[in-house]
Amino acid sequence: MTWRRIRFEVSPDEAGVSDEHETIEPPPLAGFGLPDPDALVGIAMRFQIALKLHAVSDPHEPPDSINDRA
Repeated sequence: MTWRRIRFEVSPDEAGVSDEHETIEPPPLAGFGLPDPDALVGIAMRFQIALKLHAVSDPHEPPDSINDRA
């Protein structure tokens, strides 16, 4: 069995991002001995894109600040 790690960020609500969400079809979890969820909820794609654009456009001022979020 191969296990993987994923990195994710948890942050407070910014710019009303939690006001809108999208439902995502969950992957089956039976292979892990877990029940399948009915649905997963994530932030709307338009907010995800905006957050990524904001992250990659943040100033890069080495060595004091290195923007590694691209």
